[in-house]
Amino acid sequence: MFWLVCLIPLVPQEYRVRASVAIFFIAFFASVMRIGFGAHYLSDVVLGALSTLVLYAMLAAFVSRHARRKSAVR
Repeated sequence: MFWLVCLIPLVPQEYRVRASVAIFFIAFFASVMRIGFGAHYLSDVVLGALSTLVLYAMLAAFVSRHARRKSAVR
C-alpha cells in the first residue's frame, strides 16, 4: 500500500499536506489490517514499505538528475 506515497507529488501544492496525511494513514491502516488478518508478518510490511520508499526516492533522484542535464544542455 505504500506505493500510494508515490502519488503525493501529483497532488496540487495547496492540498499536498492533507493528502500526505490521508495517504500515509490509508497505507498504514491497510498494512496493519493485513498483519491483523494474518496475510503478512510485520517484517513483510516494514520491508515492503521501506523498499517502496527507497525505490521511489532513487527513481525521483534519477529523473531529477536527467532533467537537470537536459536543461543544462539547452
